[in-house]
Amino acid sequence: MEQDSKTDAAALGGGVVAIAMAMFADPTPYDMLSMVVALTLAILILAYLGGHRRSWPERIAYAAVLGIVFVPIWGFVADSWKLPIWTRTPPEDGAEAIAFAHAHGVQPTIDALTNLSTVSDGATVAVWLLVTLAVALLDWRWHSEARAAAAGEAR
Repeated sequence: MEQDSKTDAAALGGGVVAIAMAMFADPTPYDMLSMVVALTLAILILAYLGGHRRSWPERIAYAAVLGIVFVPIWGFVADSWKLPIWTRTPPEDGAEAIAFAHAHGVQPTIDALTNLSTVSDGATVAVWLLVTLAVALLDWRWHSEARAAAAGEAR
């Protein structure tokens, strides 16, 4: 990868992580805006870095960034449709709600207690890891096939 491409990759990666962390800091449900921002970031990453050849460490970084971008998209679907395997049950009584809020760094106000994301932290990590692994393997395969095709044409 050329030096200016590495700078592009670092800038995109830094921006994505900053935006993703800002979205994750908010304990409210993932919303349509989060999904739109994440899709926009994914399109930017794919447009600028999709066709580049990468070493394995670069491939893992690329995949991890796309994985973290995918989390708000998946979070929106999970929060909207209350997917049972990926979500936690919101608290039902007052004491449980206050403990839930404190555990997630939220002041236990009425608004905060009635508007929390049901996406669990464990599910978030699992989705990020699965997407990261899938993207890394697909990227490796795509570049392996492209190299093989280029070698075949060179003969």
